[in-house]
Amino acid sequence: PDAELPATPDGDLPASWLDFGDLAKHLNMIRLLIANGYATPQAVQAASDEELLAIKGIGPKALGALRAVLG
Repeated sequence: PDAELPATPDGDLPASWLDFGDLAKHLNMIRLLIANGYATPQAVQAASDEELLAIKGIGPKALGALRAVLG
């Protein structure tokens, strides 16, 4: 997984996440991903479903939302 990127000026999300407006509504999920080493949408795309489901707080519903937006 990639290194953490700088946050946006308002401190909410790293800039790489801003293009994914639907996901930007789910700040807690994005923070979980970043805390577990998935600092960019590309890192999440490259991860297997099993790897993402192993993150405490990411379940099948959250995984479905991630895959729907990120592929």
